Amino acid sequence: MNTVMEINWSPTATPLHGCVPLQQSRQYGAALALLDRKTITATVTRENTILATAQIVLRKITDYAGIALIPRGPVWHPDMRPAQMHTALSLITQNVPLPRLRALITNCNQPSDDFVMRQQGAIPIVTPQHSASLNLELPQDARLAAQSVKWRNRLRAAQKSRLKVSHAGFSEDGSRNNFQWLLAKDEKQRRAKHYRGLPARFTTAFARANPTSTRLFTASCQGTTVAAMLFLLHGHSATYHIGWINAEGRLLSAHNLVLWKAANYLARKGYSSLDLGIVDTESAAGLARFKIGTGAQIQALGSTWLYTPLTAGPTRLMAHIPPRRRQYHSNA
Repeated sequence: MNTVMEINWSPTATPLHGCVPLQQSRQYGAALALLDRKTITATVTRENTILATAQIVLRKITDYAGIALIPRGPVWHPDMRPAQMHTALSLITQNVPLPRLRALITNCNQPSDDFVMRQQGAIPIVTPQHSASLNLELPQDARLAAQSVKWRNRLRAAQKSRLKVSHAGFSEDGSRNNFQWLLAKDEKQRRAKHYRGLPARFTTAFARANPTSTRLFTASCQGTTVAAMLFLLHGHSATYHIGWINAEGRLLSAHNLVLWKAANYLARKGYSSLDLGIVDTESAAGLARFKIGTGAQIQALGSTWLYTPLTAGPTRLMAHIPPRRRQYHSNA
């Protein structure tokens, strides 16, 4: 019986199951293709069982050098053990279709991946972050009870206000909301608040490549839009992408109502989880409190690692050398 792992390469993502990070979804790869960014997916199998997948963004710099990025990956079979993950990751890193002089950057999706990356001889370059995720498989009452008291009180106040929430998909011809106005407001917010995110052209490319995979929720008061949230849909998951709110919307807690309505809609449509994004309690404390208050599960991600074939060997060797003890001499 053959128990050797094999690797296959495909131009489109083939996730192990429905709930994968946005960056590992077929829809993400389709958006990048419209932006002339090349992606390729590695599928590691053994005895016809898929053990791991990794959607990789490739950038060829010259005929002799290139860079590969695995965002929020690889995605593992739930029964994978560290030793098996090490073998699978070795197959991926050693067979990336790039020139011999290559670098691989991996944003690990879970803390346990850090151990595997260290075994590969990768170098950590960014410390782990945390993300917030709503479990949409829970009953509505359970999700309501999981909210913080302050968040729930604001939601109830918004429900009693004059706010009206509506939602629509994407349409380039303008027959439905094409959300270009929201992209313009988001760009203005970025400049004012000095934060970064995926560019507007990615959002447009995502919608054009996946016409049924966006949903824009807006809140209005007496006919005037006061808040909005845009969600990207992929597999059995949804991801909060961008949002906007004005002063009146804040007073009315419009985002609480918009997110609640959106979560309930997505749950009814069969989506299992809603990724609210990174929780940054330092540079975006207010937004972090909002996400935590929803009752979302706060999940630790892994570190970001840099792997190159040239440095992997020495890095693995150094990891096995015990630190040298420093001797202190007294002058007394």
